[in-house]
Amino acid sequence: MSNNDNIICSYCHTEILNIKSDLVICNKCGSPYHKDCWEENHKCSVYGCDSRQCHNIFDVSNFENRGDNTSPQLPSSVIIESENNINDRLFEDFLLFIKPKILPISIVFFIFLLFFGVLFYSWNFNNFLGLGFKIKNGVLIKYSAKTGYVNIPDKVKIIGPKAFKSHYEILEIKMSDNTVEIGDSAFDNCVNLKNILISTNVKYIGDYAFNNCYNLEKIVLPDNVKYIGRSAFKGCKRLEEIVLPINLEAISENTFLNCSCFKEISIPKNVEIISDQALNGCVKLENINVSSDNKYFSSVKGVLYSKDKSILFLCPEGKKGVVNVYRGTKIISNRAFFNCNKVTDINLPNTLLEIKDGYEPLAFRICNSLNSIKIPSSVKKINVAHFAVNNRIENFILGEDEIKLKVYISKDTDIYYSPSIEKLNREETLREFKNIVLY
Repeated sequence: MSNNDNIICSYCHTEILNIKSDLVICNKCGSPYHKDCWEENHKCSVYGCDSRQCHNIFDVSNFENRGDNTSPQLPSSVIIESENNINDRLFEDFLLFIKPKILPISIVFFIFLLFFGVLFYSWNFNNFLGLGFKIKNGVLIKYSAKTGYVNIPDKVKIIGPKAFKSHYEILEIKMSDNTVEIGDSAFDNCVNLKNILISTNVKYIGDYAFNNCYNLEKIVLPDNVKYIGRSAFKGCKRLEEIVLPINLEAISENTFLNCSCFKEISIPKNVEIISDQALNGCVKLENINVSSDNKYFSSVKGVLYSKDKSILFLCPEGKKGVVNVYRGTKIISNRAFFNCNKVTDINLPNTLLEIKDGYEPLAFRICNSLNSIKIPSSVKKINVAHFAVNNRIENFILGEDEIKLKVYISKDTDIYYSPSIEKLNREETLREFKNIVLY
């Protein structure tokens, strides 16, 4: 061994200067150590070697008695390395250590990213962190995140006007029970919203609150709701079921306009006001049912009447076949049979006194399957504009081949034509409208 050879400790990676007193060798792999380093580590530090035994090569018990003065020699297993080579060997040892772990670590990292990706987009990680909500004094002013599932925070008492308007990405919304009011247009134009869980303590639903939520299929309104605003569910084309709350007091204009899927609706006992346009465009609606405990409304075979049945308010647009108006009814409201395209016959009782005019007479407008109707002589005056076949009033005028509706009117009834402001007297009306038959 020349003077230029160095023995490097496998633990501290420094040169072993005093070989006779400091050098010990691992019994298993033959790696050299400082004696102090071995005692500190208590075992061999070489990757893959777990030996806890070593020896001092200058201990005479480790050699045969040669009978001469030959100096003890390092065993062939001891590798003499220069300081320049030691870093290379350490790097190789590191690669041997890390290679078996790279693949499992990659898999774990990928799963980690996938999990949090799903959590963020599908389970609304933003909401979990309280991100995206602008809240002031309990009012949710604006929502700015872009997630499919929204959990409205507990501290929100009022969902402000347009807070979620036109968030196309929202699929589901859950409110906490602390929310008591849904403002105007709060969820307007959330066209992909399919499910919503409304707080049990909500009392007020504003105008256009769920306007054009095309994909809503069912909505259950909690019993505390007392008021539903104008056009609140307008354009909810796939809404198949609506459960109205027991404490509801008013249903406003166009509340369910163009909700063209549901076939039945039940009016609870506390409802006092139903706009005559509340159910416009509900073309599949066949039955309006009213609680027997309601003090203001009733229903007969799915047709909406006043409590005493003296006024017929509304025949649902999806009604089919023959409608026999209740005997005892005195008034037909202005939009009673509007757009009832599937009704083929309407039998009016002799108790009928009046067919109400509105700004635009619509009582029998767009009843395109109706071939004839007889107005009882008990009706003392009649505006024939109620019987236009479709939205074009002029299609009721003499000379239109498409006119098939025959209107039978008593010769004693005052007949006139007044679609809005203009008015034709009896003679003018009879001259222009040849499909009126006097009896």
